[in-house]
Amino acid sequence: MPITETELLILGGGPGGYVSAIRAGHLGIKTILVERDKVGGVCLNYGCIPTKALLSKTALLSEIKRGKRFGLTADNVKIDFSKLQKYKKQVVSAAAKGIELLLKSAGVKVIHEEGVFLNECTLELSSGDLISFNHAIIAAGSRNLNLPGIYADNRFVYDSTGLLELEKIPKSLLVIGGGAIGLELGLIFNRLGTEVTVVEMMEEILPGMDRELAGILRNVLFREGMKFHTGAMVKSLRAGDDSIEAQFNDDAKLFRFEKALLSAGRLPNIESLKNLGLELQTGSFVKVDSSMRTSVENLYAIGDVAGPPLLAHKASHQGITAVEAIAGHPHMTSSPIPSAVFTEPEFASVGLTLEQAESQEIKAESYSFPLRGLGRAKAMGANDGAFKIITNDEGKILGAHILAPNAGDLIAEAALAIKQGLSVTDLADTIHVHPTLSEGVMEAALLARGKRIHI
Repeated sequence: MPITETELLILGGGPGGYVSAIRAGHLGIKTILVERDKVGGVCLNYGCIPTKALLSKTALLSEIKRGKRFGLTADNVKIDFSKLQKYKKQVVSAAAKGIELLLKSAGVKVIHEEGVFLNECTLELSSGDLISFNHAIIAAGSRNLNLPGIYADNRFVYDSTGLLELEKIPKSLLVIGGGAIGLELGLIFNRLGTEVTVVEMMEEILPGMDRELAGILRNVLFREGMKFHTGAMVKSLRAGDDSIEAQFNDDAKLFRFEKALLSAGRLPNIESLKNLGLELQTGSFVKVDSSMRTSVENLYAIGDVAGPPLLAHKASHQGITAVEAIAGHPHMTSSPIPSAVFTEPEFASVGLTLEQAESQEIKAESYSFPLRGLGRAKAMGANDGAFKIITNDEGKILGAHILAPNAGDLIAEAALAIKQGLSVTDLADTIHVHPTLSEGVMEAALLARGKRIHI
């Protein structure tokens, strides 16, 4: 069996793995990237990018429906689902080709095979060939979590990958799990005319995010036609000839749906690591230090396998951190990890919520400025949302939470403020362009300083 030698072996070509590989190539490190499927991983091919392509275009349907309020009407609007799916695939294909070119220009060798570690210096490919390496970065990602008695067969019950490949719009859809994936996919099909019902076992959707804003978002989505069962579990799910029957909690009533989406969490892909004896943490995630080094000195782990939050941008950041450490450069300083849910409005968060601060016995205050208080929001017809800042008793920013159009873009300012240890005074004294939604961050900071203007 042939043996190939390299300085750095990266297992997994998702947003953590391919970014690591590109950075390593730029630093002159001989690198091999092993990816069993497509470069870009779940995020690019089956998750983030195709979902956002569909969210972007189905948003036009929502705009058309609301247009009557503003004197804008459009007749005979039709949905060609096959063309919409074709557009989605074109977006994904173009992005994947771009990444392949970047890897090639960085001098990275890409191998499309399965890989299993034989030991801390050798990876065996599915072909039987071996790769010998000095260092390795494990970026193997995660997979959909099945529930007891409920699993994705992609006939009636789908995972996110399968649902995105549907050829026909279902009449009804049960979404099991009220997290980001469930809400985004649920919203897409709601816009396409599907009756969508979301079941979330916690008392509110988007567990871990700001409770008040999550409640506002749920109400907005409810007005758009989505139904919610919170504090509920799917007790049973039974497939028939052309639909499925679901029972919630101990309720005897049966609900019938054409399709179901199972989006109740994800599991790390660690099967290829069984020979390494790595130290694990809760949830079978690989334990790492601030440089992403595992309990085995020359092995690093990034992204989903290294633990929550399971976010693409976190994986990319960690990948660069690991490569810098391998190259002997000072590792990157830690940064707060922002997150975003691309519903309408978007919901973005960084740092602590008030509930999290209180659970850590941190004296904290919450200051919230309503979206409707902004001139730009009024002009857009956007009323539901808020800008919330969490501070300690010295005015230092501990967290920020935004429910507004383009919240995913707006949260970056707050993330930088937290990273730099800034106070609400720094945000309040920063001049923001008028009229923009970014003024909401400034207005919330002014509130925290006791110098409110537009409220």
